[in-house]
Amino acid sequence: TKNMVAIDNKGTLNIEAGKISGVAGVSVDTPISVILNQGTMTVSGGTIKSNDGELSAGIHNLANGTLTITGDAKIETGGEKSWGLLNYGTTNIDGGTFAQKYQYSVIQNSGDMNITGGTFNSTEEDAYALITNENVANEGREGNASLIIDGGDYTGNIVLSYGTSNKGEAVINKGEFDTNQDLSSYIALGSEFDSEGNVVKKALHNIEVKENENAKIELDKNSTFEGDTVNIVVTPKEGYDVDKIIVTSASGEKIEVKDGSFVMPAEDVTLEVTLKESTNPNTGDNIVTFLVVGLMTLVAIVSGVIVLKKNN
Repeated sequence: TKNMVAIDNKGTLNIEAGKISGVAGVSVDTPISVILNQGTMTVSGGTIKSNDGELSAGIHNLANGTLTITGDAKIETGGEKSWGLLNYGTTNIDGGTFAQKYQYSVIQNSGDMNITGGTFNSTEEDAYALITNENVANEGREGNASLIIDGGDYTGNIVLSYGTSNKGEAVINKGEFDTNQDLSSYIALGSEFDSEGNVVKKALHNIEVKENENAKIELDKNSTFEGDTVNIVVTPKEGYDVDKIIVTSASGEKIEVKDGSFVMPAEDVTLEVTLKESTNPNTGDNIVTFLVVGLMTLVAIVSGVIVLKKNN
């Protein structure tokens, strides 16, 4: 009927094929999703389509639900103000097709979501976004939306939005994107845009430190990405000062070291520290010198007094 959930899962549910669609004409006063998941649910095939009720969804994954979407599964929006997937729990997506055909996002995430694969597309120019990630309070959860994108193919005018509420945490590590949206604010450290505008992982480069028996050499990182800053702290043994810090790339290029740091090039590097004998006496030597000079002065004064007394 118009005001009933087709499936309410509180156990374990696997959907491998078939078509599950919401009915048309659902009352806007009663947002009813097609599938409620409060247990463990896997969708690896078939088509799930939301009804046209406002704020309803094809799948509503509640705060205590765990959902996996993979394989040939298809998730679609079925009404102007409904979602294909509404997530408050934990959802992992590594496949499937997600189609946004109306204004609302095909995915509304207010839980924990990890995307490693799948195809996401929008045919609606004025749609909010393919995916909306925002903190929305819900029974059993206080928001704190977390979205990590580690892959997938995304086509649409707007791919990702924070919505109108509090911002959730959204990070893009990699994926293929055909969009007019500037995604630079979502790109994670260690990722970058390639020549085609897709997000790819940067290559990780190593730092080899040549040991010096007379100095302790510390770095704030032992490997990092091109363009990242590496900070160096050198503590020489007593009697030595730092002469030079030499950073050489794998291709033989000398890398500038300034104020105890350098910028990582697009290849591995070797770091070497050279020392020189200290020109400044240590604190102990200063104390000894002061005592010796002081005693000599005291003896001279005393001697002078004795001489004066003898002359009298």
